[in-house]
Amino acid sequence: MGCRAYYTATQAALLTRRWRLWAPRKIVQYIQVRHEQVSALAASADAKLTGRVQVCFGSAGPGATNLLAGLYDAREDHASVVALIGQVPTANMNYNYFQEFAENPMFEDVAVYNRTVMAAESLPYVVDKAVREAYKHKGVAVVAIPNNFGYVQIPDKPYSSSSSTDRKPAPLPLPTDEEVKNVLDLIKAADEAFAAADLVIALGSNFPFANIVYRTHKFKFVQIDADSGQFGSHRFLDYGVWSDAAAFVEKALELSEPAESSPFFRAVVAANKNWQEYMTKMTNRPSDPLEFEAVYKEINRIAEEDALFSIDVGDNIINSFCYLHLTPKEQVNYFRSVRFDGLRCARFLGWNVELSRASDL
Repeated sequence: MGCRAYYTATQAALLTRRWRLWAPRKIVQYIQVRHEQVSALAASADAKLTGRVQVCFGSAGPGATNLLAGLYDAREDHASVVALIGQVPTANMNYNYFQEFAENPMFEDVAVYNRTVMAAESLPYVVDKAVREAYKHKGVAVVAIPNNFGYVQIPDKPYSSSSSTDRKPAPLPLPTDEEVKNVLDLIKAADEAFAAADLVIALGSNFPFANIVYRTHKFKFVQIDADSGQFGSHRFLDYGVWSDAAAFVEKALELSEPAESSPFFRAVVAANKNWQEYMTKMTNRPSDPLEFEAVYKEINRIAEEDALFSIDVGDNIINSFCYLHLTPKEQVNYFRSVRFDGLRCARFLGWNVELSRASDL
C-alpha cells in the first residue's frame, strides 16, 4: 500500500488491534503520539512529503472527532490519508451506548470513502478499498471498526488488489501551442498591474479572492489548471486552459519572444534592490524585545539545504516570503485556512512529529 508508518495515540477502543500492528514493525513503523489530533496531522504531513498514503488512528466517538482538523488539512492539500477509527461493539450499536457516535455522518464531508465494517471477514477488503480510494482521489478515506472485531479470528490470508503497474504516474494534461499563444496575446495586450490589473492569471489555483480583490474595475480572468473542475469556481472565465501548470509555463517560455527592458522593469529592479537592502538592515538591527527579523536571520544561518518548514496561516506567511531564504531542495507547507480554536499547538506538534522523523530517514 506504500504506507511507511502508523500514527496513533493509546486508546481503549483500539487495544484489540494495536498489538497486531506491532508484529510488522520492521516493515511499517508504529509511531505513538499523545493525542489523535497529532496523529492525523502527522499522517497528513507524511503523505504530503512522500506522495504515499499514510494511516492514522482514532478511538470511538469523542476520540474520532479529534481527527477532523488533520483530516481536513489532508483534504485541502489533496493528501492521501486513511483514518481507522474505533466504534462501540456491534451488540451495543444503536443503543446510545457509552461514547457511541454516528461516525459516518461526521466524516461525510471530509472523506472520499467512508465506511463502517459490518463483518470481521470483510475488514481486509474494506481497508484495501480505502487505500485505493485515498490514492485515486488524493483524499481522505475513513474506516470505522467495531471494537469486538479485534477478537474475531479470520483466515490469515494476505489480501491485496495491487499490481506491478499500480503506481505508474498518470499522464498530465498538456497545453497546445494555440492555447499558449492565446494567453501570450492576452499578456501582450495587458497594460496595468497589481491593484489596477487588467489581466489576472490563476496558475494552478482557483484564486478564491478574484471577485473580492478585483471588484472596482473590469479585467480579464485566465485560469490554467490540471483539474478542469476548478474552472470558474469563484469567477467566470475569459479563457481557461486545461493543463498542468508547470508544463504550461515551460511551453510559454519556449514560444514567447524576449522583451526589451522597459523603464518600468528597470524601476522595479531598482526598487527590489532597495527592498533587499532594507530587509538586511532590519535583520541586523539590535532589538529588545526580540523582533521576528532576527529570528529569521538565525533560521537562515542554521537551516540545512534540504530543511523542511511548516508555516501556519497569518503574518507568518508574509514574513517567510520576505525573510526566509529557501533553496530548491527545501520544502514548505502552508497550513490551509482551516480554523479550529485551540488546535494550533496540535498542528505544530503533528507536523513536528513527522518532520523530526523525516529528518532521520
